[in-house]
Formats: sequence, C-alpha cells, structure tokens
Amino acid sequence: YTATKGTLTFAPGITSQTIIVAVIGDRTDEVDEIFNINLTSATNATIADAQGVGTITDDDEPPTMTIGNKTITEGDNGSTYAVFSVSLSAPSAQSVSVNYATADGTATAGSDYIASSGTLTFAPGTTTATISVQVKGDFIDESDETFAINLINPTNATIAGGQAVGTIVDNDAPPALTISDQTVIEGHSGITYAVITVNLSAPSGQTVKVNYATANGSATAGSDYVANSGTLTFAPGQTSQIIKVAINGDRLDEANETFVVNLSSAVNATIAD
Repeated sequence: YTATKGTLTFAPGITSQTIIVAVIGDRTDEVDEIFNINLTSATNATIADAQGVGTITDDDEPPTMTIGNKTITEGDNGSTYAVFSVSLSAPSAQSVSVNYATADGTATAGSDYIASSGTLTFAPGTTTATISVQVKGDFIDESDETFAINLINPTNATIAGGQAVGTIVDNDAPPALTISDQTVIEGHSGITYAVITVNLSAPSGQTVKVNYATANGSATAGSDYVANSGTLTFAPGQTSQIIKVAINGDRLDEANETFVVNLSSAVNATIAD
C-alpha cells in the first residue's frame, strides 16, 4: 500500500469523513495482510477509537507445482544420482512445501536404486527445488528400468503434474557366448551322447537366447550321429547350458570323425565362439 498522512477537517455539522489509502495489486499468492491508520492530536473533539485496521485480502491463486522426468546412466559403482527438478508456476510470498516418495516401476528399490521420501520446501520467492535419488550401478547387462517419484500433500500450492519417471539406462555390454569342443567314444552299438556346454561370459539381467544346429564334418548325420538343432534359453542369472548330440555306435574300424555345432542369431548376447 502507499503510506499516507494528513489532517481531516469536519466543518460544523459534519459527522463523517473518509481517508483513502491506495492498495498496490500484484499477482503473488500471499497471506492476507493488514495495515493501521492512527488518529492523533484531535481539536475540539476527543478520540474514542484511535486506530483503524485495513485488511488487504489476497485474490491470487496459489502457484501450481510440476516435476520433470529424468534419464540417468546407471554407472558401475553406485555413486550416480538422478536429480529431479520440481518447479512452481510463479513465485509465492509464502513458504511452499510438498511431500514426495519414490515407487518401483520395472526398477526395484534396494537393488536398482535407493528408496527416498521426505518433504521439499520452497522458501518465499523460490520457484525451483530438486530431489536426488541414488542409482545403484552394477556390471550386469539388463534392460533399461524405471521408477517413479510421486508428489503429495502440497501446502500453499496445487499439484499440476504430480509424478515423474526416472529411467535408469544400462551401460553394461552384453555377455559373450562360447561353445566347448567335445570328444566322445562312439561305442559298439546304440546311442552315446556328446554333451556340449555353452557358456555365458557373465550373468545377464535379461533372458539370453541363441540358435544352434549341427553340421557335418567328416562324420555324416544319420549314419554317424543324429542331426540336432534348436534354441537355447538362458534365464536371467544363468550362465551355462548343454546341447546333447546322439552318436550312433558301430563295429566298423574307421578313422576318428568330426561334426560341428554352430551357434547363430544370439539375443541379448554376442557370440565369441
């Protein structure tokens, strides 16, 4: 408001006068405010009530609050933080606060990130604040994962966008597949199995798949061994699988023979051998 002072004069017979005080408008949300008008030094009258109170009623809407999404690369050592920005649509003359809490999406608190909750406070005039969430790094190849931060129970503001999504981008290379050689004695009759091991170089957080198929070397499918093909599936965390190839026994004297098993079309892994 604009400060004012002066002298009121009541002509003989007049019983009422007015004082005008200019109130300055704004667009800032604030509490109702008061100012006083004090009467002093009356002439030819006494003062029965020396102070009037002027109340300025605020007519501005409280600011709205939004939180932005964040994408962060996980890293390897657990010292990475996803920093979320919370914004007010306009400054407020009052202290603004809001509660927040993380929630799992495809990411899991404890293993992928550290759960966080608390109260965020904006000092009067401040329009931005941040929430930091610790992301746990690892050396496991996995899909990108998400978690959420929810805003609840605002004070002196409303929530326009109350949820942000944090995306944890995996930075680990996919594991490598290798297949072992195997030597087996054919036997004189019936079936003997060549058990061939396929290994992953490291556990994966994703399902790994690879196709396999036998192929002739000096051995011939049908007479020396039984052709075999299919798909191996490694569940998350699994690092070893086997392929069985049936060997046909006989009593013929012959040279040692070979066949191969080829890996192809790997999913969520590379083929090193």
